[in-house]
Amino acid sequence: MHRSLSIKAVAAIGRKRHLMLFLFAVLLAITRLRTLTEPPETDLAVYSVIGRELVAGRKLYSDLWDIKPPAIYWLYACAAAFTTSGPWMRYWLWIVPSVATMVGVYRLAQILTHSRTAGIWAAFAWTVLSQHLELQANQPNTEVFLNAVVVWAMVVLLLPQTHSSPSTFLHSRLTAGVLFGVGLLLKPVIAPWVGTSILIEATHPRNRFLVSPVAANRLRWSWLQTILVFSAGVALPIAAAITVLYFQNSLSEFLQIMFRWNRWYAQNPLQNIFEAYLPVNLLPVEMRDLIPWVLAAAVACSVLMAKRRSHSIWHIVCIVALLPSVIGLPGRWYPHYYQLWLPWLAILLPVAGVRLRRSLSKEVGAVWVGALIVLTIWRACTFGADLLHSPVEWSLRKYGPCFVNEETLGKRIARILTPTETFFVWGNTPTLYEASSKRPPTGVFFVIPLLYGPTTQTLSQRTLHQLERTHPELLVINMLDNPAPASHPIVQWFNNNYAAHPLLESSDPKFRLCCRKGGALSTRLEQSLRPSFSLSTDVTRR
Repeated sequence: MHRSLSIKAVAAIGRKRHLMLFLFAVLLAITRLRTLTEPPETDLAVYSVIGRELVAGRKLYSDLWDIKPPAIYWLYACAAAFTTSGPWMRYWLWIVPSVATMVGVYRLAQILTHSRTAGIWAAFAWTVLSQHLELQANQPNTEVFLNAVVVWAMVVLLLPQTHSSPSTFLHSRLTAGVLFGVGLLLKPVIAPWVGTSILIEATHPRNRFLVSPVAANRLRWSWLQTILVFSAGVALPIAAAITVLYFQNSLSEFLQIMFRWNRWYAQNPLQNIFEAYLPVNLLPVEMRDLIPWVLAAAVACSVLMAKRRSHSIWHIVCIVALLPSVIGLPGRWYPHYYQLWLPWLAILLPVAGVRLRRSLSKEVGAVWVGALIVLTIWRACTFGADLLHSPVEWSLRKYGPCFVNEETLGKRIARILTPTETFFVWGNTPTLYEASSKRPPTGVFFVIPLLYGPTTQTLSQRTLHQLERTHPELLVINMLDNPAPASHPIVQWFNNNYAAHPLLESSDPKFRLCCRKGGALSTRLEQSLRPSFSLSTDVTRR
């Protein structure tokens, strides 16, 4: 009788837990709808354009050029296969990993504390943190997927396996390794996390379970076995990606980008890591409202390390300690990089509350829980106030007017050109392709690799060849951010083939629009303009 009652009570608690997680997921889905039509920023536009072009049959790296590993483009290509709508593509690409991270945050907090309540608090904290405005966290940049992958890798590593078999233990390490491998295909900067996780697992006391107590000489083999299985898991997705790129004849370009171009881009990694721990980079101005959370997380790590330092605690503390290194490795300090803090802030505070309550006193634990409640409610109120703003206002607050103006210009370009006509942008504004729903005529569709870096000459020749083959009807030049040097071969080709036109004057002084000489667009403009006009042949000067 008592046993049946306890089973029913446990089942009821489980149903409530699942209901709470479902409500958090619904809250994420509804609140994200508020910013559905926010103009995309540069990275998102690049991913969307490349994703659609991959679906259309073009090749990554050997044609479509960018500096990141392939996973993010393949994810966007999967979304593009189901919808051509940019806003809805970004919506689903944000919702799915964010809900996965929320469930992972719940599970990880529960594992660390053996408390469902702590898990629910962590999941709610993630819900109100996950769309942080200043960190640009409401958009599916690479960090959104990284958070999901790394959190679930930790869940797999830290799952209790007291009564599991050696094969189950090794399978879990293989799975965690695969997740970390996917993370490296999203962004290689998580390499410090992967390395420390393998190191911690190699010294995990659970390795003793793999060998006979009387076979002490095999203990070293158990450590090696764990390292090999974990490393094999990391290598599997990377090997799969390399195989795909090899059969697409894109492998050499991929390796050149990863090891040559990105080394030039990041400059000195050790210096970047050192600078990551400087106060100005450790807590940038975009994180000012999260400073109490970060300070509380630091206290939480101290609390966790003060008592018995278990295998689980070492994993979590190393993740947090290396977070600035992971953020700083590229040598850039873009706000969206700092989204990697968010799941760990959500996890650490409720975990520390439970630990304090158990190790010190209920009063101390109650004070900590009270502070957690205040911080969470404060963040929820801040998030609610942010939702009162329109999608355009979100973009203005995060980036200024640039992407709003670029979306307006992109829609104007779509009206100027016929459905089959194309245009080329000299500048770092792939958002124009996204806003106009036009396909880029070249694989390199932003100007930085054409002006800087170790492969400038090769990429310029490739781009020029594609321009000569496609002859875009319209040329858009960014006059302020990326001035066109007159000696550049592509600019010389512009001057020979394009001319400014009075009807193409842009209200934004940042851009100049030019039509192809003798092209269909030029003919239409000539017929619509009265009286006659003259064309300017130097497209790089006003």
